Amino acid sequence: MAFVGGKDGLDLYRQMFDQILLDKASNLTMFLEMMTRQGKILAEDYKEHFVFEEIKTFHGNIRILKC
Repeated sequence: MAFVGGKDGLDLYRQMFDQILLDKASNLTMFLEMMTRQGKILAEDYKEHFVFEEIKTFHGNIRILKC
């Protein structure tokens, strides 16, 4: 099932990131599949808390975000 919601489709991702920050989870790695522009939005919103890395798929498109 895909996460969708809100104007940019990232409402549920933001909820998830906010919950992770509240839980103060450490040593957590996530791989998220999303549109490139969405990854850039999340990286900007949460750059103070997470390290983001774009991973190119075998087609050369950036669709996987490691954080």
